[in-house]
Amino acid sequence: MRRDTPVALANLRWFARPDDGDIALALDDLFTDPEARGSGAASALLREAAAIATEGGATVVRWITANENTTARRLYDRHATSAGWVTYDMPAAPRTDA
Repeated sequence: MRRDTPVALANLRWFARPDDGDIALALDDLFTDPEARGSGAASALLREAAAIATEGGATVVRWITANENTTARRLYDRHATSAGWVTYDMPAAPRTDA
């Protein structure tokens, strides 16, 4: 792998936390090239996300992952604490009041 080739990416977005009266930073996606896993790239991105959150006035960086994604969860457990939330997906549907 060339030194000038990106090996990891993170997609971040701000979101409001009305119950807490503050904002947070969502980590919507974190990907590391399989050849670069274990290199520290993902940890560097997580540290950068935390710095961006602080600079932007956010109180937390939040993300979800699959329960069976044990490799990623080992990484995440070194940087964060599981929030204990259960995530649901509901399919989009046409309005019923039209």
